[in-house]
Formats: sequence, structure tokens, C-alpha cells
Amino acid sequence: MPTLHVTYLTAGILAVVFVGVGALVSTQLRRGRVGPAIREVGVVVGLFALWMGVGHLVGHHPSGGYARGDEIWQVERWMHLDVEPSLQRPLLHHDAAMRTANYYYAYAHWLSVDVVLAWLWWRHRDSYAATRATLVVFTGSCLLLHLISSAPPRLLTQTTVVDTGALLGQSVYHDRPGVADHLTDIESSHVGWAARFTIASSSRGEEHARSTQTETDYIR
Repeated sequence: MPTLHVTYLTAGILAVVFVGVGALVSTQLRRGRVGPAIREVGVVVGLFALWMGVGHLVGHHPSGGYARGDEIWQVERWMHLDVEPSLQRPLLHHDAAMRTANYYYAYAHWLSVDVVLAWLWWRHRDSYAATRATLVVFTGSCLLLHLISSAPPRLLTQTTVVDTGALLGQSVYHDRPGVADHLTDIESSHVGWAARFTIASSSRGEEHARSTQTETDYIR
């Protein structure tokens, strides 16, 4: 499975370059929208570098991660929320379904971040700043939780959850510094991003609908 293997240092350098080029284009070449757009790319890449840096830090100091993961699993069992094995079992005999799910997991959340932010930047600039600020604050809060390593169910043998990414050679997680660290990744951060972008998209859609209705009423 092709994945983007970069370190947090590489991402940080790219962020600085994008911000610098954006500033140069804005001040020297007088390109109204191009310069700020390049700078914003640098800001997003910088956030990515920060997220990777935390994963690198915790990945090298995973103290208690597996024990903590086991404790969380026991709580899930006590609350009868340990449904992952039963939900996963029907897919384990369908290679194509597993591969599709792994591709979705690897790329969907980052692509959604890029696409929605780009759309807001070019089409709804008034909503862009608030959405990006919310994204920064929420991701920063998640990074605090990332500092507490915790093994997910697929890494705990007692859960019987299969690591389909590793099984099919599609895993985006590595024991060395890479795109993500399996002891720090938190699925709720992906859910939070999706929720925020859904709110931003729906509010823009409602505004467009109201605008269209007003124009229709005016024509009538």
C-alpha cells in the first residue's frame, strides 16, 4: 500500500518553506490570492508536523501503553462495548472489502481536511478562519491525549481483533518514526474533524439555499 513516509522534521521544514514562499509571493510578486494560499498550506503542514512530532515522542517512550490499552478494553467489556471483533469478523473473509476499508482509513480523513479547507478558502473565505481555528484548537487538545500512550485493541492478543492493515501489508503505522504511531492515534480526532467540517459544509449549504430562495422570491 503506497503511503507518504516522511518524518516530522521533513514536514516541519516543508511548512517553513511554504510559509516563506507564500510571504515572498505576497510581498514581492503581489499575487493577491496565491501568496496567502501557499502560506495556509504551510500552516496546515506545520500542524501535521506537530502531530507527527508528538507521535515520535510517545513512540520512543511508550511506557504503560499496552497495560493502559488492556485496562481500557476491560472497561469496554464491563460496559458491553467490546463489539469490534463481532463487527470485524464478517469482513475477514473478503479481501477486497478489507483492502477498501484500509485505504479509506489511511487517506479519507486527511483528504477531507485538505478538500474542505481548500473549498472554504476559495469559496467561503468568511468561514475559513473560524473553521481553521477550531481545527487547530481541537487537534491541539487531542495532542495532549496523544502524550498518554495507549495500545488499540488490534495490538492486544486478548481482544481477538485482527490488524487487517498489517495482515495485508497496508499498515500506515511503523515502529520507527513515520506518518503515524499506533500507540498515539486517536479515532475521536477523526470524528471531531468530520463533525466540524460537516457543520461548516451544512451551514454554507443552508446559506446558499436561503440565498437561492430569496432570489426566487424576488424574481416572482
